Amino acid sequence: MCWANYPNHGIKEKLEPLGIHLINVAEGMLKHPDFKRISKKLSKAYGIDTKVSQDIIFLIGLLHDIGKAHTKYQRELEKGFSKHEFYSAFAVNYVLTTRNVDETIKTLITYPIMLHHYAQRYDANKAYGGVSNELGIKESPVLPIHEQCIKDVIEALTYGESTVVSDLGKDVINELIKEVKTSNVLYLYPLGNDPLKPLQSIIQQNRWFGIAALTGILNEVDGKTARRNRRDKI
Repeated sequence: MCWANYPNHGIKEKLEPLGIHLINVAEGMLKHPDFKRISKKLSKAYGIDTKVSQDIIFLIGLLHDIGKAHTKYQRELEKGFSKHEFYSAFAVNYVLTTRNVDETIKTLITYPIMLHHYAQRYDANKAYGGVSNELGIKESPVLPIHEQCIKDVIEALTYGESTVVSDLGKDVINELIKEVKTSNVLYLYPLGNDPLKPLQSIIQQNRWFGIAALTGILNEVDGKTARRNRRDKI
């Protein structure tokens, strides 16, 4: 099996399959009471087609934890998934970059994924600075998917393929499916060795609200999904 959480003997909860977690969080994003409102605001503020803004919200939920499929995490669950959000964001950023997706859309998708555990960091600068070097991404820019996670990832992406409503969403999902089916890996494109630095210019250009809103919704839905799916005692 491929898991979204690890055995925590201090908090007795059941293990949650990664594929189910990804799909359920994506569904939760679509059902969120602020989904339509945020989608419309993104469309108006950033000049984005409404279907694209809807898929941005959906893709963030579907792909936020895809980095947990990494072989190193699944082989040693007891060690946890430290910094998995970077692998997730960098995998999505690779597809968006190679498909020449607009920088604004790239930012709105990749940063909420990368920041969805930001509030849980005790030392944000230490956690985020130099992360590309620490993870060895520059030397090996691929995420090898654990053999037991391939099915989960494909199922989640196939669900995404049937749910997205824009050409952008279809393009992103199809490219990820092709990567996984062809090579059993996800290719990575880091957001720079200091990924928080670009946020300074984003704030100055008054583009921060979109990232903040999307990160907040993702954090909320992710937490509720995890509590619901893992709440049955072992």
